[in-house]
Amino acid sequence: MVLVLRIVRVVAVLCVLVLMQSSMPYTTLAQDSTLYNRLTALGKVWGFLKYYHPGAAQGKNWDQALFDAISDVKSAQSKGDFNTAIDVLLRKAGTLPTGTGVTVPSYLEITIDTKWMSDTTMLSAPIIQALDQIKRAFKPFDNYYIGASNVGTPQAQNETSYSQTFPTESVRLLALFRYWNIINYYYPYKDVIGRNWDSVLREFVPQFLSAAGTDYHLLVRKLSAQINDSHGFVVSSTAEAYFGYYTFPFTLRYVEGKTIITGFTTSYDLSTVGLGSVAIGDEIIAIDGIPVETLRSQLAPYTPASNPSSLQRDINLYLLRGKTPTGSLSLKKAGSPQEITLSTVQRLSYTIISQFPVSNSSPVWNIMPGNIGYVDMGRLQKSQVATMMSDLIRTQGIVFDIRNYPNGTLYAIAAYLGTSTPFVKFTTPNPTIPGTFVNPYFLTYYAGNQRRYSGKTAVLMNQETQSQAEFTCMCLKAVGATLIGIQTAGADGDIVTLSMPGAITVYYTSLGVYYPDGSPTQRIGIVPDIAVKPTVAGIQAGRDEVLERAIGFINGTISAVANQPIADDLLIAPNPVSDVATISYNLPSQAKVTLRMFSTIGSEVLVLPIGNQSAGTHSAYIPTTSLPQGVYLCRLEMESLSGNSSQMAKLLVLNK
Repeated sequence: MVLVLRIVRVVAVLCVLVLMQSSMPYTTLAQDSTLYNRLTALGKVWGFLKYYHPGAAQGKNWDQALFDAISDVKSAQSKGDFNTAIDVLLRKAGTLPTGTGVTVPSYLEITIDTKWMSDTTMLSAPIIQALDQIKRAFKPFDNYYIGASNVGTPQAQNETSYSQTFPTESVRLLALFRYWNIINYYYPYKDVIGRNWDSVLREFVPQFLSAAGTDYHLLVRKLSAQINDSHGFVVSSTAEAYFGYYTFPFTLRYVEGKTIITGFTTSYDLSTVGLGSVAIGDEIIAIDGIPVETLRSQLAPYTPASNPSSLQRDINLYLLRGKTPTGSLSLKKAGSPQEITLSTVQRLSYTIISQFPVSNSSPVWNIMPGNIGYVDMGRLQKSQVATMMSDLIRTQGIVFDIRNYPNGTLYAIAAYLGTSTPFVKFTTPNPTIPGTFVNPYFLTYYAGNQRRYSGKTAVLMNQETQSQAEFTCMCLKAVGATLIGIQTAGADGDIVTLSMPGAITVYYTSLGVYYPDGSPTQRIGIVPDIAVKPTVAGIQAGRDEVLERAIGFINGTISAVANQPIADDLLIAPNPVSDVATISYNLPSQAKVTLRMFSTIGSEVLVLPIGNQSAGTHSAYIPTTSLPQGVYLCRLEMESLSGNSSQMAKLLVLNK
């Protein structure tokens, strides 16, 4: 797990060249569509052979084999010519494997769709038969292109980077096929991407054909964004130069639908860069004359993110980036508009001197008024945990602030808070059989040792809480902590890299992270027990509203009961589900029951009034036929005769 990379603003409209097909003759459109379909099929065959054919997988210049095949496919005049090109590619892979292959063990889940191998509209009978033979005869072997990451997940290796800044057409297609196939065979979260992965390849073939120059580097960002993963970083010096190396020296948050200044990030004399006109809590309306909301909509397709929370977080950083040493802002201060021109600073030349709400000059931990401990988890080191707990052991409660990136301290802290408790299960790609994954009920990790701290514990989280930070939230939640804040970034699990043409490196999550019951965390993030959204008024007043709520919870002035999902009292089967699921629950007393379902962006997609029910065990059907595949939060709301309300919640995965 790594720190989130900083990505920042470009005021120019991001664009990728598209084919102006609407003005082309019908015959040209038909020819182009046929070519795109053939190249799509070629990309699938080439990737399948790369990971399944023992000859191709030994590193026999498989990239060059693709370049030759692209040339042959582009010149093909008929379906027969196209299949001849595929046959040549098959022969370059080597002799077809024979015999009976391996039987996939029951603890492995198959996630690849191979129906395309039997598509008679594209492939001839001999080609279909050859592909089927390769699949049926497959036996595990060492693959030249796949190694192991530091946590044992499949890591791409021996991929040529093709360092020329602006790759040729064939090399651009190689980039698309290389990325699409690594995700197809080794990405643990294809079921929650939110779209059919096959359709992505066909959609991007014409775009990669036409995206010359800098547009190619931007298109790689757009491609990475298709998996909806906040770990989908793209490192490209060409894209960096396009965005510019200047930035406004402050931080932003997207609060209540507004872009709000929350702190300063420069060690310069503020008066020399015009910051006397800017204050924390000011709203940015436009940058260099372009409305902020326009910029956000333009930048969103090029910003890899798991959910809206992390998407707006990263777009905030884009918004600040430019190519000139000055920039103009349209601000709203105390409700009144104001136009100002500011000096910018070199992006990597500043240090943070003031950032809401935590200052790096404050103690890593301290005791706040009311005998409540506070711990900055972003700076706490493993070697400090014992001393920290000793100092805070007699407090009435401890607030663990994880609106940052922790340093692997979760297990040491959990050892003080509770006994050994399961808190996470993993699914990992199986490198020996591409396209299969270890079932999430297979690998379980535990947290806790002996409860030595008797006070309440609270965890603060927000959109900055990502990866190891989310993992830490899960751990502390399992040993009794109450989670307070908003939706986290929804990217949990160790990452791996892939080298791409143009000296580009892309990242993605390689390890699936689930709750002990198998419910996913990817894209959903960690669900708070007490939801607290910061407000513009709070920022302007210098308040930390999330911390205030945690203090109130520890003091006993705010209860978490009504907001806390009680997952163990709510069962959904089957889960994942493809059609209709059954929800089962136990009511401690008579209550009016309502089922609500929410999408990953928080939209209510289903309301099912179940009605008044007596105490005892009940079940109901969840109608999902009208919903698209994805991950949903199912929330059962119960209102007793006395008017008291409570709720249970569970995540449901819908596969269609």
